[in-house]
Amino acid sequence: IALLKDCSLLITHDSGPLHLAKLAKCKVLALFGPTNPASRLAKDENIEVIWGGADLPCRPCYDGKRFADCQNPLCMRSITPYEVIEKALAMSKTKKLPLLE
Repeated sequence: IALLKDCSLLITHDSGPLHLAKLAKCKVLALFGPTNPASRLAKDENIEVIWGGADLPCRPCYDGKRFADCQNPLCMRSITPYEVIEKALAMSKTKKLPLLE
């Protein structure tokens, strides 16, 4: 948590680091697919969500206990690197990512 307090932005999927970053009040870009973000996150000004697979009838496929047997997770694959970078830049104070320069 102490390390996350020094981060300007964490990009992660719905997992432990996401919830630790919330505790650290770190800005988070959370990537969701099988789970509904509304069922996992309360409204938080430090968290932005990309929920992949908007047009998929199988989404969400997590029933709270098990994930559906999915061999091709289109919900996660539909999240493009461009979409993530665009959202991260919008959330960034500097509006640029040093690794892309």
